[in-house]
Amino acid sequence: YQPRNMAATAGLQVHHYFDEQTQEEVVFPRHGAFEVKVNGILIFSKLQSNLWPNLEKIAGLLTQIRQEVEAGRDIAKFSLEYRQESNREELA
Repeated sequence: YQPRNMAATAGLQVHHYFDEQTQEEVVFPRHGAFEVKVNGILIFSKLQSNLWPNLEKIAGLLTQIRQEVEAGRDIAKFSLEYRQESNREELA
């Protein structure tokens, strides 16, 4: 079986499973959006980065953001745009 989706043609590792409820084969990663925003600030965008999200890194970043918010500090430095401009680590 050769999957015919963008993930496979882009060289991404593709996973399959059979969904018993829908009786369909499901292919991951799927093409589509996955975005994380906090207080209107974009933290991660699968569409902008073309990368599959690393949930552990995103969870760690959300913990840092919560601490900053609780301390009354600005969280703009956590925005995807800021991190890209500053060559900061991506969340993928």
